[in-house]
Amino acid sequence: MSDENVLFAVNMVAASLSDDALKQLAAVALAELSGAPLAWEEVTLAATRDLCEGRDGRAVLTPLARAVLGVISRLARTAA
Repeated sequence: MSDENVLFAVNMVAASLSDDALKQLAAVALAELSGAPLAWEEVTLAATRDLCEGRDGRAVLTPLARAVLGVISRLARTAA
């Protein structure tokens, strides 16, 4: 898969998300894939809270967040 196709696919994932935090996560992943100067650390704490649920004092990614990360990860591996 070409870089252009990966970026298009990640854009499609981002466009289909309704949750602002997940859109932000997808935008950061898109920036990472495109080489833009945006780091994961720029995802806000509020977005992190939205992406996680607490369990026994630990943060656990929500199922939707895990699914989005899985799609982005697969796209990135395919492009490599």
